[in-house]
Amino acid sequence: MKTPSRPSVAVVGGGLFGATAAAVLARDFSVTLIERRRGLLLEASGSNQLRHHLGFHYPRSPRTIREVAAADDSFREFYSPALVPTSGYYAVARKGSKTSPEQFRKRIQAHGLGFRPAFPKPALLNRAAVSLCVRTEEPVYDLERLRACVQKRLRAVPGLKVLFNCEVRGAADAPGGGTFLELKESKARLRREKFDFVVGAVYSGVNEFRRLLGLSGIPLRYQFKELLLLDLGVSERVGVTVVDGPFASLLPFGRTGLFTLGDALLSAHRDCRRAAPAELADWSKARATRWPEIRAHAGAYFPAVLKARRVGSLRIVFPLDPTSTARDDRTTELTDLGKGRFSILAGKMITCVSTARELRDRLKSRL
Repeated sequence: MKTPSRPSVAVVGGGLFGATAAAVLARDFSVTLIERRRGLLLEASGSNQLRHHLGFHYPRSPRTIREVAAADDSFREFYSPALVPTSGYYAVARKGSKTSPEQFRKRIQAHGLGFRPAFPKPALLNRAAVSLCVRTEEPVYDLERLRACVQKRLRAVPGLKVLFNCEVRGAADAPGGGTFLELKESKARLRREKFDFVVGAVYSGVNEFRRLLGLSGIPLRYQFKELLLLDLGVSERVGVTVVDGPFASLLPFGRTGLFTLGDALLSAHRDCRRAAPAELADWSKARATRWPEIRAHAGAYFPAVLKARRVGSLRIVFPLDPTSTARDDRTTELTDLGKGRFSILAGKMITCVSTARELRDRLKSRL
């Protein structure tokens, strides 16, 4: 007897959200994961501060706090070997903060976030510049272990197909339902393949994906950001963030012994409402740096930065909802685009498994 074929799904984007979605969906669907580069987690998933957000970073956004708190268990179920224990500190600046010390303490207590008042060593935080500091046990990710966990998850599902060095060049409605995608793999000829469902997990390329499907783009702000990779000469694995304003964040870069430094005031080299696909792709290869300016600004909070050695820079384009500035929301949006097509606009990496499971439930409800 012939086994009935399972509905087919194309997942476009081999970052953490796309790869996790593929692994979860492949239990019930015939899944093809399409990635334009040579491997997984090579773009936004590997070019950020790798913070396992528990909610402290967004005191003005209860929605973000609730979402990441609810996602913690599912992420640990999938990817706990990638978590690196870290002493995390969050501080409120004496001047210029959008959240007062009282508001910060009240809001993180209201959501049950575990903390205690404490300061890191003076080299890592200038106590005179802040009015409150708390210690958390918020970990960071080890990128290589996270990539290994993702690969293991994908290999564990028989029949899941992964296409590397493959671009989606076009899309069209298929007669009777579904979508034809035009696929171009390396030196191979352009070919068409039909899928019952198509999912885009392409982060800053979300509007390019929508236009590929014949849809208009959504309003976005694009921030072309530089995250500095530093050798501080510090052996402790400690992260320090001054929250909610034109401040900075210093985090261990996995288990490498290096640190990433992001500056809310200076890291964004460009902030615009429109960006061409070529501009988005080229930012990863840019050489411009604001290291001298960021060192001076962030060094006022983190004295060790003033004597640090810059090893390099990580570059990422953040797509932001321009209406979310006042709320400071950084939630993950799973959008039904119609005709069996969906897009994921990632908020925080911690939500990748919960989002994939929500997507699976939505697709199964269509069967």
